[in-house]
Amino acid sequence: MPAQLTKEQLAENVYQSVHSVEMEGGSVSPEFMAEAREYVNGRINVDQWKEQIKNRLKAKYAR
Repeated sequence: MPAQLTKEQLAENVYQSVHSVEMEGGSVSPEFMAEAREYVNGRINVDQWKEQIKNRLKAKYAR
């Protein structure tokens, strides 16, 4: 089982990911950033975060 990351490491990973998106000309939504804060602060785990993202995008693009 991989070692648990510290809050600082999680925050740095999120920062690097957002920065990468922005360097490619993209942006992240306020909803994404709110979920990222929940993840970094340990209120949700990565699987819950992925599920939230998936559900939000399904709702946004549902036909």
